[in-house]
Amino acid sequence: MSADVILYAVIAAIILFWLKNTIGKEEDDGKERRQRPNPYAEDYTPPEKKVIKNPKPANDKVKEAKEFDRGTKILTGQLKVHPAIDNKTAETGLTKIALADKSFEIDAFLNGAKGAFQIIVEAFAAGKRDTLKNLLAKPVYEAFDNVIKAREKKGETAETKIQEIRKAQIIDARLSEGEAFITVKFTAMETHVLRDKDSNIIGGDPDQKHKFSDVWVFSRKVKNKDPKWLLVETRDDEVETHFKTPLPDAK
Repeated sequence: MSADVILYAVIAAIILFWLKNTIGKEEDDGKERRQRPNPYAEDYTPPEKKVIKNPKPANDKVKEAKEFDRGTKILTGQLKVHPAIDNKTAETGLTKIALADKSFEIDAFLNGAKGAFQIIVEAFAAGKRDTLKNLLAKPVYEAFDNVIKAREKKGETAETKIQEIRKAQIIDARLSEGEAFITVKFTAMETHVLRDKDSNIIGGDPDQKHKFSDVWVFSRKVKNKDPKWLLVETRDDEVETHFKTPLPDAK
């Protein structure tokens, strides 16, 4: 074999060895060489514009569920004591309210609502505006005041006495933008009488008890330090009769 052939063979071997070490060679750590991004590909994003998103922790939903469950536990004992919760929607709403306001108790709320119901109905009949102002939201107060003014203009007087509150059912509850709303259906026994300017009876009977029911909505800002709930809506739950205190529908 001539010296030229041997020289060319050595040169070729050197070139092949160099190519093997510079093109297509695997990295020392065993990973394949990464391809250079193609700037003309449709999904290409320049390196400086790539945004790494921080995914929402997978346990966020679990945490939220646990919080709701904790709110349910807050009410568990109360729900057993008070079968006044009418439906699942009301129970869910009360749970959310209890989570937002750790001081909330169904027992305290219902007792307060019953007391407010009696005071408001009797104060409305007697035309006691100062009492009503402290317990009614402004639009509801204005509706009540208009009825009182109309009665006064005619020279009529009314008298109502709540004899018994037979039932107070929470039929709805919700939390909206930090404000709690609880809807209560009251069933009560009352005596009611309406007299004209000459004291003649023109409605009701002072000696006859009558059963009636109304639906009221109470509201309170859960972060408000004042624990007082205001009446923000009233509506009838039955056909009006001349024996019933004529409360206006208002909200």
